[in-house]
Amino acid sequence: MGVGLDFVEQWVRASSDDLSEIVSYFKEHRIIVLVDDLDRASPTVVPEVLYGLREILDLPSFAFVLGFDRERVGAALAKHHPGWGAGLEFLDKILDFQRWVPLPSRDELLALVERDRARYVSFIGPEVLRRMIHVLPRNPRALRRFVRGLWCLEHEAARYQREELNWDLLALAALFRTQWPEVADRVFQQESIRKWLSSDGLSSTDEEERSRQIGELLADALEQADVSESDKGRAIAVLAEIRKASRWADERGIVGAAYFSERPAVLTGLECLGLKSSWNERSGRRDLSDWISRHSMRVGYAEVEVWDSLWEWALDGYFNGLGRVADAKTDKGMHLRLEEIRLDWTLLELLWSEGLVGERPTATHLNSLVGKVVRWAHFKNHPEYVLLRGRERAFLERAMLAPGVDPVSVWREIGTRNPLAEAEHAEGRQIIQEVEAFFVPRVVDRIFDVFSDIRETELLLYDSGRRFERDFLLDWNGGFWSEDSVQRFGALMKEAETASMTQECAVSFFMAALKEMRGGRDALSGVALKVLELAWSGAVAQRLNPRMGGTLDGLAKKVLVDYGVELKVPPWWPEVVRR
Repeated sequence: MGVGLDFVEQWVRASSDDLSEIVSYFKEHRIIVLVDDLDRASPTVVPEVLYGLREILDLPSFAFVLGFDRERVGAALAKHHPGWGAGLEFLDKILDFQRWVPLPSRDELLALVERDRARYVSFIGPEVLRRMIHVLPRNPRALRRFVRGLWCLEHEAARYQREELNWDLLALAALFRTQWPEVADRVFQQESIRKWLSSDGLSSTDEEERSRQIGELLADALEQADVSESDKGRAIAVLAEIRKASRWADERGIVGAAYFSERPAVLTGLECLGLKSSWNERSGRRDLSDWISRHSMRVGYAEVEVWDSLWEWALDGYFNGLGRVADAKTDKGMHLRLEEIRLDWTLLELLWSEGLVGERPTATHLNSLVGKVVRWAHFKNHPEYVLLRGRERAFLERAMLAPGVDPVSVWREIGTRNPLAEAEHAEGRQIIQEVEAFFVPRVVDRIFDVFSDIRETELLLYDSGRRFERDFLLDWNGGFWSEDSVQRFGALMKEAETASMTQECAVSFFMAALKEMRGGRDALSGVALKVLELAWSGAVAQRLNPRMGGTLDGLAKKVLVDYGVELKVPPWWPEVVRR
């Protein structure tokens, strides 16, 4: 007992005379001493405090109120003295009256939330926190800490129009990151979970299977982060609410909400409106360049990132504006909206100016432009649209000629997305055909240039990063093998008679083309047969070493067996094969 007494005496410096004087001063009044948060003390300290209070402060006219979590203090006592079992028996001996503070009701929590919201985060509407009250912490201290912590969103939120922000999603994401920070990074950075959070939640067998897999991933993440069993259910409930709130958000929107303050947006709708509102008939390329530079410094992003974001905003603004024009109820409303989208188009044209920012524009930007033009090409039910269409087409032609636009990259971008499948109307298909007519000859030229260098030829035929070009080249029914291309290829193979490098390229092409050949005996016919025969003529244009001759001889026999085609061999062929 001496230990407990010594411990308390460090803090209580009063003699018996002092205490008697205090009692006489208050006379018949009872003196209440409150000792709060005992359960937050070190487990080794808790027994000493209780010993000391019991021994030195058991005084008449004094009442001591101890505030603590009964289970935690009991566990500390049990660890101190195993003979006390769970420790609760000791508490029963030293405490005269025990009372339990009830959990706050829903209405009490709402009142607490609203009080702190109005005081610290009034920029968030009261309905936002009211809607998520069922997943907020029940502990008042944790609840207040979360609400007050939302102030960190204010600075970034000021950059947006209110309708731009999904406050339910922002608040729920902040709640998840606040309560389970270790789990949050794993959740919001894992693609499969982000896809699940941003899905529409339609019930189906696939949806059920995906939800089961996601449940396993979440359970594993919660387990590794050592989240308590009681908290796991609430964590999953918060994620379910995030999924519900993010019905119209994509993966990028989910991540943007989760890291709203840490990873601010490059550009917001409000900032775009600010740019447009400052625009006038005298504004031009220099004004736009200055604005991009200033905004880059203000938000801490590179100018090319500002350019990319502004391009997407202007592109979406223009083409979404076309839909708003179509929905206008009056001529006046329609003309006002037309003026708005003309400004967006002016921005697009200026952004496309060569050398405005870094290496912009690129094939990706042209691809996004083509996709939008194709999608909206059928909007022409008003004379004003005819003028807009003409302006679009002129810009598209100019954009395709931009020095920074690599034709192969553009065709890869467009071909990979297959815009013809997206063009559900004749106007869109016509535009794609025009783009194809423009780019295919340039792509063909680029590929033919490769055949003068064996290293580049090998990369074209075997590098996985150039799969699209290879597929385009080896598609006998595609756009590459026009009559003109076949003639050019024949002339190139003729050069192999004197150019050893070209012969090597012919050998490589022949082997790759034969490897990619699909189908039965009829597959090697028409253009495919003509091109393969020309490639063979280039491959055997000069005497080969025996090793390569043996390899090609085996392929020639395969062509004869599989396709019934006998390839012509030069006079020196039997000798090389024999050796």
